[in-house]
Amino acid sequence: MIYIYAFIGCCISSHAAVVFERLERAEDFVSLPSRCQNCQQPISWFDLIPIISFVLLRGRCSNCHAQIPGALFMTELCGGLIGTLFYILELPITTQLGYGTLLFFVGIAALQDRRQQEFDLNLLLAPLAVGMVRLFTNPPDQIILLFGTVTALALGWLVFKKQLGVGDLLVYFIMGLVTDFPVANRVLLLASVIVIATNIPLLVKPTTKRAQRVAFIPALFHA
Repeated sequence: MIYIYAFIGCCISSHAAVVFERLERAEDFVSLPSRCQNCQQPISWFDLIPIISFVLLRGRCSNCHAQIPGALFMTELCGGLIGTLFYILELPITTQLGYGTLLFFVGIAALQDRRQQEFDLNLLLAPLAVGMVRLFTNPPDQIILLFGTVTALALGWLVFKKQLGVGDLLVYFIMGLVTDFPVANRVLLLASVIVIATNIPLLVKPTTKRAQRVAFIPALFHA
């Protein structure tokens, strides 16, 4: 069973990478068959098996032998690890669907944010819907909800001061709804540590006089 979870995780993360690339090019990511971006030839189903096909093809297109981005392999591997973790934790199916939806769309947003320093806020509609369903069907403790709201307001002040993006605030609030606000706060704290640790050179010796923008959604996703 653990292998099934891992395989499903690989497939979902692979599709997330496809959705990201199709959104970048404003292409249909539902019905348009997968194809090589170099030779534009359709990719056979047996060349689309996550991780296995990449290894067997040695990271190259079977038709034109162009290099397949290694980031795709890492994305599929990450999805497989998340699927394995879902199995190990024995999460209820509803929790799996909620967390899976959150990770899928925030993962795509993280890829966009990393490349463009912004992302399509429409990506948050599905996890927001999941969070609202959980809010009304399994409402959190009022004190926890109040604490999360206060934290969101504090982050809102940073948005007002243009030190944080609106998308970052929305992702935090949605994480609080889908999981719990104490969990979202720990993720926020860890993400802040990741951002600081990965941007030490900018903190020690800024390259420009203007403040350097840092993509925060990838750090939230990793956290």
